[in-house]
Amino acid sequence: MSDLIKIVEDSRDRATQVALDSISDLIGSSEIEVRDRILSKIAEQKIFFPLGWYDPPFGGVAVLFGNDPYDRLKFETLRDPLFSPSESDFYNKESVGIVYLSPIEKETGMIGDIGFTIYNGRDEKIKTHIRDCYNLLIEVANFAEVGQSFGDLYTYAMDVFVNKGQKRIGWMSTNIWKATNDDKRKINFGHTIPGSFDNLNLGNSFDEIKENIRTKRIFIEEIETFKIPDTCAFTLEARLTDRDHILPNTFFHFVVVFNDGKKKILANFSEIFIKTGMDYML
Repeated sequence: MSDLIKIVEDSRDRATQVALDSISDLIGSSEIEVRDRILSKIAEQKIFFPLGWYDPPFGGVAVLFGNDPYDRLKFETLRDPLFSPSESDFYNKESVGIVYLSPIEKETGMIGDIGFTIYNGRDEKIKTHIRDCYNLLIEVANFAEVGQSFGDLYTYAMDVFVNKGQKRIGWMSTNIWKATNDDKRKINFGHTIPGSFDNLNLGNSFDEIKENIRTKRIFIEEIETFKIPDTCAFTLEARLTDRDHILPNTFFHFVVVFNDGKKKILANFSEIFIKTGMDYML
């Protein structure tokens, strides 16, 4: 299992490089143009399938650019066609951007997902808000430990986000529900990476692996009793905004790995912050 954790780490590194290679010269770029750059760079990484698993949106890649009042960033799920990359939404000097990609390593089916918020404008309140949201997620990631239930991690995260951070939780809805809860929206803050802890055979074809990733995840949600094992990988992600709905939604996607009990938080954002002129995050 430790070899799979190393593949998760390598896949995250490669996905970061894909993002870095795709977000140069953003000014004037449309969401679709950046999406297509990302897909082209994923295809160049021969260890990946050419498309990501989180589809829709097409190719498992989301790109959103929004300006005040930031309606473009108010998604409940990136699967909603209304929030698919657009030809008519462009990045400018005061835009806030959200980028997410979901590549799959071909041999093992391990995923290399990464997602982040971009802003290099002049509004100090937005900068402080983005930095605060990022740091709140880091605090939750630091809290995770072997033997802890996802329900307990969720409860801690809610306290950090809402009470300490004074943030509003954006819905992170999924297509997978508990029986009898089909009509209920649920909040979750991430999920296991299938196969990273349970010797799960994810399949051989892209479609089979993609479907097993989608359906075999265990979510960080209020009632989940799953306990973090000695060796595993899971995502930690949240969409946070201010309580007054004035500042933009933010989104950061981390991966937390445990390898024989040793923990590592995969952020990989420093180079992205430098590339996008977000020195206030360093």
